[in-house]
Amino acid sequence: MGGLKQIVARFPQFRMVGEPKFKKITVVNKKLEKHIALGGEFSQLLAAELELMKEIKRIDSAELERAVKSLVNAISDRHGATEKLVIASIADGGIALGSRIAEALSEKLNRPIAHGTVNVSFHRDDIGRKPIPKPTQRTELPFTIEAVTVILVDDVLFTGRTVRAALNEIFDLGRPALVELAILCDRGNRRLPIQPDYLGFTEETTPEQKVVLTMDSSAEASENHLTIYGE
Repeated sequence: MGGLKQIVARFPQFRMVGEPKFKKITVVNKKLEKHIALGGEFSQLLAAELELMKEIKRIDSAELERAVKSLVNAISDRHGATEKLVIASIADGGIALGSRIAEALSEKLNRPIAHGTVNVSFHRDDIGRKPIPKPTQRTELPFTIEAVTVILVDDVLFTGRTVRAALNEIFDLGRPALVELAILCDRGNRRLPIQPDYLGFTEETTPEQKVVLTMDSSAEASENHLTIYGE
């Protein structure tokens, strides 16, 4: 139960009530009452927090599609002749985007482009403050890392800490020839000297705001959008 208390402590607008023996907490404030079961607290707490915030801006599927195409074109222009080219998506936010990029590159370059996922849980630098990692898909790279060109993909670039953790995970598995970073949305507020090599678009945000991408791996998904939430 201590872990849940630490999770809820991250959201000062919430207070926790209920008996620990029931393995359930209730998050309460003036506008909201939700039951958070063990195992699903992260996604539900995020959903609860977003319900308390207002939508500041929404970027629709058409604009996202243009950004994805610009990423694909930039990567193919630089790596059209690169033989050992692979896509590695940061779990979970970058998975759908990475799948889209890998599929589009395969069609554009007329050759298969392998796609895998990278889990950063074991390389986070905030373990002491947030000891329970967010559940994400495990690292699955259906290719060797040695001497390949890796395009590391994520949906939103914020402080840079997640990218740093992803690089550590990749280099634990081997020594690539080159690693480049492809980002759909750069929201600023960097805390590390990390910048994208390929960028869809930039949005100015504050550290307190939330940026959430809803994306299906299908190019025809008209419900794809990116939303910025704030107080």
